[in-house]
Amino acid sequence: MKLVLNSEDLTSDFYEDARVLGIVSKYKNYKFIWSINQHLDLNFKMIPDYEIELPKKNKDCYFSVFQHSVKNTSIDYFIYQNYFEGEFLLPELKNIDFICLVKGDFSADQTQWRGFLDNLKSVSCIQMASEISLDQIKSKENLIF
Repeated sequence: MKLVLNSEDLTSDFYEDARVLGIVSKYKNYKFIWSINQHLDLNFKMIPDYEIELPKKNKDCYFSVFQHSVKNTSIDYFIYQNYFEGEFLLPELKNIDFICLVKGDFSADQTQWRGFLDNLKSVSCIQMASEISLDQIKSKENLIF
């Protein structure tokens, strides 16, 4: 008997209590993350184990993932680089440079969510930040590490 992983169940579990933002910034990932950490007093760090490798057009593409966990809560922020050498982690969002995924209880609190979004928009390196409905993302499985 052959066992098959049900990717739909895995995807729905991963996105439970999650919200997604699309961010436009012309900064390179390291400078972008540094700027966010400085302006919002966060501590995003690159997580090499979470780096996403996708084969595209006969080459391997590597998309960096950065994480900030809020102490004593279940809240985790993840920022994904959406672009690597002409390829996209989420091809349906080619105009987006970074994807911010927020998981945990915070994602359900509308006041805190609005405050976070407003603070993020105030960072000078960010040209645009807006929420993206999970229904708009066709390749959700690409964000699962």
